Amino acid sequence: MNKILLFSTLKIYIIIFVIALIPRFSWFFVKGKNLDITIPAGGDAIGYDQLAVNLIKYHQYAFTSGKPTAYREPVYPYFLAIIYSIFGLSNYTAVRVAQIFISSLTCVIIFLLAKDLFDKKVALSASFISCFWPHFVYYSTTILRETLFCFLLILCVYFLNKVYQQKEFKSVNSIIAGIMCGLCCLMNSTALLFVFLSFVVLSLVKKFRQVLVIFLLFVSLYSLWVIRNYIVFNEFVLGSTVGGMTIYGASVGDYRIFGTPQEKEFWEKDEVMKKAATMDELQANKYFMQEAKKVILSNPKEFFIRCIKRFLKLYRIYPHRGKGYVHSETLMILVSVFSYGVLLLFFVYSFFINLSSFKKYIFLYLPILVFSFVYTLIWAVIRYRLPLEPYIIIFASYILGNIKK
Repeated sequence: MNKILLFSTLKIYIIIFVIALIPRFSWFFVKGKNLDITIPAGGDAIGYDQLAVNLIKYHQYAFTSGKPTAYREPVYPYFLAIIYSIFGLSNYTAVRVAQIFISSLTCVIIFLLAKDLFDKKVALSASFISCFWPHFVYYSTTILRETLFCFLLILCVYFLNKVYQQKEFKSVNSIIAGIMCGLCCLMNSTALLFVFLSFVVLSLVKKFRQVLVIFLLFVSLYSLWVIRNYIVFNEFVLGSTVGGMTIYGASVGDYRIFGTPQEKEFWEKDEVMKKAATMDELQANKYFMQEAKKVILSNPKEFFIRCIKRFLKLYRIYPHRGKGYVHSETLMILVSVFSYGVLLLFFVYSFFINLSSFKKYIFLYLPILVFSFVYTLIWAVIRYRLPLEPYIIIFASYILGNIKK
């Protein structure tokens, strides 16, 4: 690693990128290229595929032709549609290869962010771990938005941090930050709180011109989705219409059965779910929200306990058994324990010892705190942690990179 420190910056970028490609393509050729898209999270993957196919076949953002939807934010389906338009409908191999390159580029951005926040040694440690990080490798071959969202979010964080640290106004950083803020929220509307708090942080340090540029670009992009939804539904839809069902499910469901055959049986017996099935998309979303509110207010203690369980699930060391994985559960647990389980200890230690420099590292803390808070309130599964893992790795690398000291 000391020899690599002497290389030129461009050489280091290339080395990181090429090294990252090796485990991802190895996994792709061994098993990744033939993964059943219904595992994990079959409904999500199938839905993204349907939206992308219908964008090309009917030029409609809909699961079924003639029935427009706002159930999913648009960036990932459009990403799939672009690939399908070039390589053919439902060409999962092309998607996986594209995501392998995106995941490998993410490792380079992790290096850049860690170098800006700490030093080159910490950056090399973080990027090296990212190259072989099991979650990044595995999810690069799934038809899910996590890999692309991870890339867009760390680009967003990188340029927001550039704006935060810069002493003089540099429009290019603000322009890219604004575009990334918009794309992140159009990928996953849970990012809206992160973007809002980023504006607050930058305003507190009097980066008013930068905030104005970022805000205008963000609004220009994100408003396209809001305007489209108003035209289509004649109603204001800020994010997506899946929110109501998600919050209701998190309020009444048993997380231990989610992803198992028992989940389907549970929802088939649920009276709220039955009634919502007779409504249109927007009505159902509002109905779920109302019912979730009733459940939460009727037993706030239970809601608080569920929030704690969701937080623990988000940062759980290994997946639950009995979820119908196509891989050996024992192998998955071993890989998780000896990768994330070990790194988690360094992360927690680094997270707390660096609190004294919270202002300096605020854009390293912010995504972890904000997304952890949002997922704790509404819904949490281990794969939702993937876009946060670059920051977990960077924090841990602060300790690993300085271990000799």
